[in-house]
Amino acid sequence: LQALDVRPLRASSSMAALTAFEELFFVGDPEEPTQEQSGFGVVQLGQLTAQKLSDYLVDCWPPESPVPMRGLIWVLRPYFIDWLQRRQRLRLFTQLLVSMPDSAFKRFTSQGAEAPLQALMDLTERDLLVATLVSTPVEERSRLYACVAENDLPLPLAFSGLRCPCPPEEQAEGDFITSQVDRGVTVHWEAFEALLALPCERPALLSLGAQGCSQGGKSTLLRELLGLDTSTVEAEASRPPCRSPAHNPGVDLLQSRAPLGWTVDVHGCCLGDPTWMALVSTWAASSALILLHVSLEDFAVPDEEAPKQMSKKPMDSHARLSASRRVSASGGSVTSTSSTGPAKITAKAELMALLKILTDAKF
Repeated sequence: LQALDVRPLRASSSMAALTAFEELFFVGDPEEPTQEQSGFGVVQLGQLTAQKLSDYLVDCWPPESPVPMRGLIWVLRPYFIDWLQRRQRLRLFTQLLVSMPDSAFKRFTSQGAEAPLQALMDLTERDLLVATLVSTPVEERSRLYACVAENDLPLPLAFSGLRCPCPPEEQAEGDFITSQVDRGVTVHWEAFEALLALPCERPALLSLGAQGCSQGGKSTLLRELLGLDTSTVEAEASRPPCRSPAHNPGVDLLQSRAPLGWTVDVHGCCLGDPTWMALVSTWAASSALILLHVSLEDFAVPDEEAPKQMSKKPMDSHARLSASRRVSASGGSVTSTSSTGPAKITAKAELMALLKILTDAKF
């Protein structure tokens, strides 16, 4: 196998989305939670309206400030937990954003450029659940996911590392830039202490794709075939690239119906990250069925075969006439004097590495 890079390259739009996500949600230190502020077992009497959300935006990021002063998750987390306890979806947050005027999203940096507050519209329901998870104390994360499971939502198990709390940019600019280089993948097993306390008697399904299948409809296929409520990010030619900060790389656990138990939905391919590879190997060893998606981009023609195919020219009329005479003389059998045979197509090194991880886990 060829050597792989230590970490796969990310799209610049994805890295910008991850940075904006941290700035908007995790800046500042949270207050010490009390029994009333923990969120669990407490009903929020006041509803989160579009006007109240607009006021929270002004408090966390004043229009005259070039950077946010406080993360939104510290004020929105009680509402998110309240919605989950009421069996409501976190997509209500997006509905509130749509009903707000455009002027509520306008912020400007010190250089006069427009700030990334519009990135709120790019957040998915999974992103909001990830923000709620990382902002919840470790001892309460299992209780959070037990509540999420009652809503039949996909449970994020792994995603890109997030700084929570996130230091303000002007106080730690050097650390801010360095942290974007080496994020890696984080796994939150502590959130599944209650859900995975006992082994599941039904078989598990692992669904993942090679690097050429990014946003290729893997989660949509699970939704259409098995009826699972998956975290989908549609990729169409008429839409811009996905800017969801926590989607790729990521791993979700889905509660499946009989005869399956858990379905592991892997987003993206993060070869070179030891945590991601160990997680995929763990689920491959314990899954009864592995669904691996590949595309034409995961295969290549060797360099020595390409010149042969390019040098092969189509036969002219005289050559075709001579060939037809040879066919008649031989009684119908075709003999070729200059056939080079079909092109040899091989799997790329990344696909071979992924196959090796899966086969080593099973055998």
